[in-house]
Amino acid sequence: MSAPVFESVKTAFVEPETAFTWKESHRFWHLLVQSKTPISLDALAAALRSSREQVKAVFEQLPETEYDQFGNLLGMGLTLKPTIHQVVLDGHPCSAWCGPDTMELPVVLKRPARILSSCPLTGARTELTLTTDHLESLSPEATVVSIVKTGDRLKQFQEAGCIRQEGCNHQFFFANPEAAAPWADGHPDFIILPV
Repeated sequence: MSAPVFESVKTAFVEPETAFTWKESHRFWHLLVQSKTPISLDALAAALRSSREQVKAVFEQLPETEYDQFGNLLGMGLTLKPTIHQVVLDGHPCSAWCGPDTMELPVVLKRPARILSSCPLTGARTELTLTTDHLESLSPEATVVSIVKTGDRLKQFQEAGCIRQEGCNHQFFFANPEAAAPWADGHPDFIILPV
């Protein structure tokens, strides 16, 4: 990722108004991987040393958060619901909303991950093995990933309450740059980068 794109996206995640949201999401990911079951708002609040009301208020601003029939959290970036982006952590399969999220998980969760996905255009299977600090294996080797072009655009998706619909649902692994090129031409808010 180029330095300006990285800095733009990083800034969108760590600005004061979004920092607690990302801290809450990351703590949720830890609990979800540890328990392999839906997480209650009370359990997440306790893990964050926060109030249930504060935790609930953050998720109310994220209308795409997934819940079970009892109001427990199922997914926010990382999910128990199947998607095309399977993430195997500690031998347990979960899913992610988008390709870039799968690459963030080993760093945030401090554990290796095996990622299984497929190219939306060719159907080719993509496999990645990531440790906490590097890419261990990639197949096919020419795989590329789409990612939102700027942190400002990502922030706009967040503010509109459609980060999954407008952001995540357009961030894929493609078998190679040639497969991604026609898709990229029709999606100007996204760039294609090597994994």
